[in-house]
Amino acid sequence: MEGGKVNLELKLTDVRSHESGLFMCWRQGQKPDPQVLVTILEHGSQSERQTVVHSESPAVVQYGEAATFSCYIQPAWPVRVTWLKDGNMISWRDRLYTQTKKRLLGNTQGQEQHTQDDQLVASLFVASVRENASFTCRIETRPPEEHSMQVTVRVPRVDSLTAEPDKDLVEYGQPLTLTCTVSGSNSEVLWLKDGSELVFGPVFPKRRKQFTMDPPNRLVSTVHFESISFADNGQYVCYIPGASKHILINIEDRPPRLLGVTGNNFYEDEELSLRCTTQYAKNAGTQVTITWTFEGAVINPNAYESLTYPGEHNTTVHQLVLTHASARNIGTYQCITPFGSAQIYVEMYAPPSLSEPLPSEVHFQEGEFFQLPCLTIGHPLPSVHWEKKAGDRWEVVEGSEGSGSSSELIFPRASASDAGSYRCVAKSEAGSFQAEIFAVMERPDPEVLEIIAPETVIVGENFTIQCTVRNWEAEVEFTLNGASLMSSLAERFNVLRYPMEESLTEAFLIVRDSELQDSGQYRCSAGAAVSLPAPVLIKLPEARVVGLSASAPVVGRDLNITCVVNNWDGLVTFVFNNEAVEPQSNGWRYAIFPGVEGDTVTTHILTVPTATHHHSGRYECFTTPSSSRSLNINVWDVPEVTLELQDKEELNWRDAPIPIACKIKGISPDMVTVLFSHEDTPQVSIQNRTKMSTSSQLVNVAVSEGEEGDEPLTIFTLGFYSLSKDFEGLWSCEVFLPSGDNLSKDTLYMEIYEPPEFVNPPPEQLFQEDGTDLRLNCSVSGPLETMVAWYRQGIQEPIVFDRMSALLFIPRFTTTDEGYYVCRASSHGREIQTNTYLSLGTPQPRVESVVASPAVVGQEFSVTCTVSNWDREVVFFHNKEPLDFRPDSRYFKEQQGVLQDEVEQHHLVAHTLRVADATHTDSGVVECFLTTEIFGSINVTVMDVPATDVTVHASQPTLPPGQIVQLSGPQTAFAGSELVLTCVVSPQVAQDIDIVLVHNTLYLYVGGIVLAEDPRVDIVTDNTNDGSRILYLRIIDVKATDEGTYQCVTSTNPPAYSTLVVSVAESEKPTELPEVVTNLPSVPGVPDLAVTPMLLPGVMDVLGQEGEAVILPCRISPIIDFSISENSRNYFVKWTRGGGSTTQVLSQDDIILHYDGHRMTLNTGVDTRTSGVMHYDLTLRQVVPEDSGVYACTLFDKSLNQIGHREISLDVEMPPEEWKCEFPLEWRGEWYDTRYRQMSEILPQEFKRSFCVSTSGENFIIQHKWRQCFRCVHFIQKHQNLLQYKSTRCMETQEGLCSTLDENREFMNLVRLNTEAVHCPFTGPRQYSLELPHQSCEDNTSLISSSTESHLQFQYPSCWVLADPSRPVAEEFECVADWTEDSTHYLITRPVSNSSLYLGQLYRCFTYTRGEDSRHAYIMGHNNSTVCGNRRYLMTYKISELIGEAPLSVTGLGEWEINVESSEGAVLPCRASVLLGSDDASSRYVISWMREIEGKSEVITVDDHMLTRSNRYSLDMGPLKPGNTSKYDLIIADVQLGDAGTYSCMLRNRKGGGQGVSHFMSLTVTETPKYEQCILPVHWSGEWWSKEEGDIPIGDGIFGGNVCDIALGDKFLMRGPTCNTCYTVKEMHFNLLYYKKSPCERSEDLNTLCSMIEEDDPRQSLIRKEAGITCPFPGSRSYVYQTPEGTCAETHSKLISNNTQLHFLHQPCRLPSDAVPDLTLCGNIE
Repeated sequence: MEGGKVNLELKLTDVRSHESGLFMCWRQGQKPDPQVLVTILEHGSQSERQTVVHSESPAVVQYGEAATFSCYIQPAWPVRVTWLKDGNMISWRDRLYTQTKKRLLGNTQGQEQHTQDDQLVASLFVASVRENASFTCRIETRPPEEHSMQVTVRVPRVDSLTAEPDKDLVEYGQPLTLTCTVSGSNSEVLWLKDGSELVFGPVFPKRRKQFTMDPPNRLVSTVHFESISFADNGQYVCYIPGASKHILINIEDRPPRLLGVTGNNFYEDEELSLRCTTQYAKNAGTQVTITWTFEGAVINPNAYESLTYPGEHNTTVHQLVLTHASARNIGTYQCITPFGSAQIYVEMYAPPSLSEPLPSEVHFQEGEFFQLPCLTIGHPLPSVHWEKKAGDRWEVVEGSEGSGSSSELIFPRASASDAGSYRCVAKSEAGSFQAEIFAVMERPDPEVLEIIAPETVIVGENFTIQCTVRNWEAEVEFTLNGASLMSSLAERFNVLRYPMEESLTEAFLIVRDSELQDSGQYRCSAGAAVSLPAPVLIKLPEARVVGLSASAPVVGRDLNITCVVNNWDGLVTFVFNNEAVEPQSNGWRYAIFPGVEGDTVTTHILTVPTATHHHSGRYECFTTPSSSRSLNINVWDVPEVTLELQDKEELNWRDAPIPIACKIKGISPDMVTVLFSHEDTPQVSIQNRTKMSTSSQLVNVAVSEGEEGDEPLTIFTLGFYSLSKDFEGLWSCEVFLPSGDNLSKDTLYMEIYEPPEFVNPPPEQLFQEDGTDLRLNCSVSGPLETMVAWYRQGIQEPIVFDRMSALLFIPRFTTTDEGYYVCRASSHGREIQTNTYLSLGTPQPRVESVVASPAVVGQEFSVTCTVSNWDREVVFFHNKEPLDFRPDSRYFKEQQGVLQDEVEQHHLVAHTLRVADATHTDSGVVECFLTTEIFGSINVTVMDVPATDVTVHASQPTLPPGQIVQLSGPQTAFAGSELVLTCVVSPQVAQDIDIVLVHNTLYLYVGGIVLAEDPRVDIVTDNTNDGSRILYLRIIDVKATDEGTYQCVTSTNPPAYSTLVVSVAESEKPTELPEVVTNLPSVPGVPDLAVTPMLLPGVMDVLGQEGEAVILPCRISPIIDFSISENSRNYFVKWTRGGGSTTQVLSQDDIILHYDGHRMTLNTGVDTRTSGVMHYDLTLRQVVPEDSGVYACTLFDKSLNQIGHREISLDVEMPPEEWKCEFPLEWRGEWYDTRYRQMSEILPQEFKRSFCVSTSGENFIIQHKWRQCFRCVHFIQKHQNLLQYKSTRCMETQEGLCSTLDENREFMNLVRLNTEAVHCPFTGPRQYSLELPHQSCEDNTSLISSSTESHLQFQYPSCWVLADPSRPVAEEFECVADWTEDSTHYLITRPVSNSSLYLGQLYRCFTYTRGEDSRHAYIMGHNNSTVCGNRRYLMTYKISELIGEAPLSVTGLGEWEINVESSEGAVLPCRASVLLGSDDASSRYVISWMREIEGKSEVITVDDHMLTRSNRYSLDMGPLKPGNTSKYDLIIADVQLGDAGTYSCMLRNRKGGGQGVSHFMSLTVTETPKYEQCILPVHWSGEWWSKEEGDIPIGDGIFGGNVCDIALGDKFLMRGPTCNTCYTVKEMHFNLLYYKKSPCERSEDLNTLCSMIEEDDPRQSLIRKEAGITCPFPGSRSYVYQTPEGTCAETHSKLISNNTQLHFLHQPCRLPSDAVPDLTLCGNIE
């Protein structure tokens, strides 16, 4: 102490780099001053001076905007930074400026830390910049270093305000445009008139506003007036914040002017009226002198009438009237006024008329050329066309429109259809006229050209006689032996006629099932014309062999030779190798199978029992020597097929696949096909040993040959390029004959093993503190037999070893324990290892976490700062000020040691700051400092006193002081028992922090989402009264796979976690005998023993509760492979249930057989704990009391002998009486909880693992299943797919529980899962701009479109996509639910193409409101999650009105025409919408349906009232809500023909005014088709041929292989064996049918099937077999032909016809090539 001053000295020894920082000396309660910066360099590094490496700042800002200026400093040592403005220092206390510093890490994630790359960022935030300035950052180094940044402020200005036309020249009624140009501002331009804002929109349709951007940085806003009037006079102001300009518009006192002359042309002797209009002549009134002239001469005022009267817009009209105008008044008239003149030319109209009269009737010959002219006159010249009368209507003749005033109707080759009434129609502005004429055709005499008939016909066949006539339209008569066949046609006879071209007609006489008496002379006649006779002879049929075939010829199997004959009743002769076969002498069998009654086909089968190679050879079948068929047969050996792994001793590792070898012995592979299949799916096919085809899997095949004994041996080796679990399962190798018959087969079940891999391998280097215990775990994945061991380098013996994982434990680690340690895992010859180097080291201090308890006014709260590797005090700051810990203050500290990390053994210390009697001033940021660089912080908010006080229950789990998370439970569990683990998270952890539960490397639970798929695992969440969160993990029927490391982790920064290692102990050793074993929870007095074949143990009891799921377990030995066919298996198993006098079979092997099987599930598989044992568990879901009874699991052998049996008694209890309340039926099902991000199911009496106890209105009291506590849950149904709820905490009593519901607590949303999409509240197309928190996209507009009413597709702008290439270009959503709260609207959607497995990514919530200006209809945003209501959006959409949208809109879902058949139902859709923001839409607007028919209107509905008397009409409607699309569908049941007409759905203002909107649609009703019984035309009977389908027989309702069922016109429903087809058949000729057919479907509706036939489908042709007609050009003709090389025009060839045949006699000609020409008929026929 010197001179009254105290000198303090701080001495540091053994300093470390982390101790660098600011050192301060201060008295308690005073601000630290002075300060000194101490930088400690790493050993060997050199001193370095800090510099400002670069800076960031805006160059230009808008006047009054905020700005941030940053300096980047290296190295990142703590240093004092001073900010200056224009050379003056900026104070820390100046509220306009905010100064911050932070350290920016230079390394990226996953790289090694290099502090020399770090940067210190010093930032200055200026809340408002209003002038140009220079900002400087100065770092207090020696010497100091400065860096300056200049900023320019942009000031708003109005550059100009102009009018076009000029404001002094614009006239009344002219358009006017006001243009305002501004700069230096991004604000919208506001227009004022006489001090008030100028309004635009539908109310002022003749006034509009628009703006454009004019570079550089200039905005042009224009106001356009369509027609200026006196009401538009006024002072107009263009205003932006900070600047404005004005302009005066006044059109009063304009000088008079002449607007012009108007008038019309006139008719002779009628009135001619002309009007001359002046404007602004009101001062002169009617005294203005007007002079009219005609062709330059002044008209005498006494020659016309003159009228003068005022008009609109300050005009005066002067009218000239000539009462009886004539041709002399045609010419130019002029109006002369003191302010100018104007003229007009008028003409006289002359109505159209005929220049030449038309005759009343005209005659023409068929086939000749004739024409009808029509010539007209008139002024102006009329347009002319012809019309023809069709019934009661006149139709325009196509192509009859003339040019000018004439039109000619031309018929190049007249026909009968051209006869009829015609009229010539002429029209012009002067009038119209019509002149009629009648055309008559004259006919020639008929004649018979020819008759064609077959010479011979077989008895029973159908035959046809063809007769060709000309000029005859009546019936053609046929005779047989002079007797007419037309008077009384027999059933076997039918006559058809077909009109042809050139007045030809073909008639056909069809004779079915011909008989001998049908022989004779046939003739045909047309009137007096008779044909020549045509003789026909009927003969008996001949026998013939139709076909010969054989079954698969294999040694040891029966060989069947099948011979099919026709028209043969006797025995056939079989010949083998040229010798007749006598079946009785050599043991062969012979059988005959006649056809159905009336069928002449007979089947003869020769059977060779137990075929051998001696039976190979040639087989023949004879009826007569002239009718036979032959067949060559080769008998095959049965090969021996063996399928096995190439290496039987090795495991089949995934990364080292072992090939499969198929050995085929006893047959040559040259003529067979070898097929490899996996699970009955073909994979590789090898044909004739060389031709190979594979599936999409990557495999290779090798073929090797050899001999085994005297027989050939071929090995097909199937190798895999890589293996996956997809290859696991049953493989087979099959050998097929060339005919496709199976010869032999073998199977192999292939298992694929995953090689061992490290799970979270130990670190390469680990520093351990001297004297502390070290625990280092090494775990692997792979086969359960994998052994894991720890070794020390150089020592062969392991330190510790175990299956799947090994824990290295070194107590009190010292320097002798340093060195390399090896973790080695091995399984079946596979081995992996990893090295870790352990060394002594001093861990670095750090702040592990900072948490705060709830802070309430007037109560005490605490802030706990947990630090590691720090044994000194911490310094607490509140809002950047140190806290005062004097005895009389409200602050005091305490600390407590905590052991948190059980693996690394870090020493943790919890420093707790306690604040008594909290006030609102205690809110803010609390920081705890170890050093200036090592600190932590938390934001504390002091809340008001809550309404209720919750009592803390001592029975709930609690945490030790300072501990964040704790996982507790047993460390050992027995196989088959139940395991329960409890994870408790401190209430000091924020509620939005996620909890993660992990087993080894498998995530079981993440942030409210249960990821465990094992049905044995159940996870329940809860909260304690002190705010702690609890996670219960329950595992039933514990297995060996459940052992390992369990971790409960929080997502705090840094994470806090607790670990528990659980091992599973075996309960018993299974027996090796075939058995049924149960694995139930232990029941007192009943031993859990294996059941042997000789022992049936007593009944075991299982208790279930209604609505729960019950598992009935069963264990079986040996393992049964259900994929093997029943014939190849030795054992079978089934579940049965006894009750009453019957036993119900529930399952057989792996198939559920019970009718109530939708509630049953079989869980089968190999027991991983014990080899040779499988589980066969039966799960019953949502059990009911009727499920009670005795269930049995029974094992059978191949002879169906019972060798094992186990009975289980199930008793299902009803819930207690107090649980008898139920949730509404429409709520039941699966829902997604958006708050807790997990699936919740609502059952009749259960919600969130609690049973319903009582209900009152929307409040439900539920009791937890496992805890004796109650909650009150309040539900609100906002939409059919959305429920909202909130609940109280779980209390011990239910009295007054619902009164504790917090009204201010937010509701949580439940979204229904697996639901259909609903109509969206609005649809596209709409434009929108995108607004992002850190990126502007407002200048890029994009589009919202809608494919249906339930879909919205967002096409994103390029500025958003280019910023991150991983972003989608477009997203499509389907709407799930929407609702409204006050003025805010919410919409839940589901992405259409989302394939995520996480429920949280399957939905997205949009929040939207009505736009605040006229440019935007909606402002909508979302946070890429299902959470609704947060206004800090990740993306904000500013959406415009629907393109073309009006305030009211009506659509019909794209329907304009609706066609229905009578007696059906019809739905006329209507969708009405009112823009968001319309108040009380249902009272302002009215909606109705109307129908118009024959010019009359009928009102059908108004709102929800039906005005029609018919009860067949009804409405399907929803309420009219603003911003939503409302349904208003008209439904008509049992539609009648009288319901047809034009319907309109109209939406209009209820009080009138404004234009309503309508949607029209036409309803057409057609008579319901009357289906006929299908009777194919008789003359179609016979044999036909098609290029596509070959031979097709038709007759007796048979069409090919189909049976005709019903018919409608030319449509026929054909039934096949498994499906039906629609045929549309068109008869083009007696011997030619055209048809189209639909795909073969199971539908039985003819119209549905026929609608599948497309118009552009190619038609197919059917040609009658063995039929002929007369050729179209008989006699001898000459022709020339052409080839690809040229035309032989100089040589004429001959075409000779004998009426039924064509003979082409080609004459050779000189060609460039000697090739035979492809002759084509060239025409030119003489």
